[in-house]
Amino acid sequence: MECENYRLGISARLDGEDTGIDDAALAWHLAHCQACRQFESEAIGLTRAVRVAATEVAPDMTPTIMAAINEQRVGRASRFDPQALRIGLITLAVVQMLLAVPVLLFGRDAGAPIHLAREIGSFDFALAVGFFFVGWRPARAYGMLPLVAAVVGCLAITTGVDLVRGTATLLNESAHLLDVMGLAAVWEMARSAGYPGSSGTRLATTGS
Repeated sequence: MECENYRLGISARLDGEDTGIDDAALAWHLAHCQACRQFESEAIGLTRAVRVAATEVAPDMTPTIMAAINEQRVGRASRFDPQALRIGLITLAVVQMLLAVPVLLFGRDAGAPIHLAREIGSFDFALAVGFFFVGWRPARAYGMLPLVAAVVGCLAITTGVDLVRGTATLLNESAHLLDVMGLAAVWEMARSAGYPGSSGTRLATTGS
């Protein structure tokens, strides 16, 4: 028990705590106890090793991690040229605006009532504005995607029904191909840009 008390005192001294033992008595005991001197030597070595390990600077893994993330981003966004995709969507939006303006102003759309035709023109023009905005700010594509997908999905269903019933022709409904192409472009931009706030990237040329 005497050695155990002294060893506790040795440990406390190394930790900078009160040993509870007189220093002279501890020194006298160490001078006459080989086992406790060995304990003190091992304790000192262990304490030094722990302190050295604690002060060692961990290697900076940031470059490696960022390189891996960038590699993943490049592979993810390389299906289409981002710049060409933006220009294509903006061009599509302009074309759709030009087609929607006469319907919006003059109310002429395949014999539909003027009020209904103007509502359709307003809808087409608004969708074109959405396409234009995504082309200008691709980082917003993810937020635009649900709306465009819902619109194009509903148009596809109603167009199919009208064609089957014979109340519409392929020529008249061909204008909706612009909506389908716009959806494809927005989808690709959203896939490339990723979910906002996630680890996904944004197109390199995108403004926030």
